Amino acid sequence: MHVRILGPVGVTDSGVEVPLRPNLCRLLALLVVADGGFVPLDRIAEHLADGDLDGSRIRTAVSRLRKVVGDRVQTVTGGYRLRLGEDELDAARFEALRERARSAPPAESIELLFEALGLWQGSALEGFADLEWATATAQRLDSGRATATEDLADALIAERRFVEAAEVLAAHLSEHPYRERPVALMMRALAGDGRVPDALRVCQRFEVTLRDELGLDPTPELRALEADLLGVGASSPDPARDIVNRAPTVSSADVPDGAPVTIMFTDIEASTQRWRDDSVAMADALAEHDRILHEVIGSH
Repeated sequence: MHVRILGPVGVTDSGVEVPLRPNLCRLLALLVVADGGFVPLDRIAEHLADGDLDGSRIRTAVSRLRKVVGDRVQTVTGGYRLRLGEDELDAARFEALRERARSAPPAESIELLFEALGLWQGSALEGFADLEWATATAQRLDSGRATATEDLADALIAERRFVEAAEVLAAHLSEHPYRERPVALMMRALAGDGRVPDALRVCQRFEVTLRDELGLDPTPELRALEADLLGVGASSPDPARDIVNRAPTVSSADVPDGAPVTIMFTDIEASTQRWRDDSVAMADALAEHDRILHEVIGSH
């Protein structure tokens, strides 16, 4: 038997969904949020029985829930509590996998985090997250999911799996437009995949969002990463430098022995100042710069 709160609240038994009425889902959520603690009758009555302390509606609901989860619902003086085994709650399993991933090497961490994130089927305590008794737990779990997603992307980048990292971050960025860490990770992933202009555009969009919607500026750390990508400074040992500045390789099958190899460098005049003056226009100019180079070099 497994209880789910990483999405719609529910129960599965031997992998089969157990149908629950809405009031039983609410009672189950109330008990889960207490984290094994005592939930008094008046609190259950307030959120389940419209404040009716008569007790019959509560006893009926508890009896029906026990038919699903058994004696895990325990009666205590003045209320009830829910005691679940270590692997019977998806949120507990999620946290355990995250904890193991923290001390694991990148390759193992990736597997653990994929498993942890695979437990999610929606937002935490879906349908109840905006209620005062569930909000704190839902926000904590959703925040943990966001951090786990970013940890997964970081581990993928460490293993040079740049495309997968960018795929993991794509939806995450749209859901969390003000989090800076996934912006930096996306920049590193795109740059590692050779898409430096796209990485710079991610940074510029984030800067515009912060400035226009919150009146804030990016942190110095993000500015330093942007400067690394622009090639105009920053001497920090950020891992992005190794990704972006790694030497391109040419196989012997591509170039005959002793044949000359041409490397061309290009620049947009006063690009640093242009980024500061109008980042959106500069991002468009950089895209046009790339289009021209691909067209001209490709045709010759």
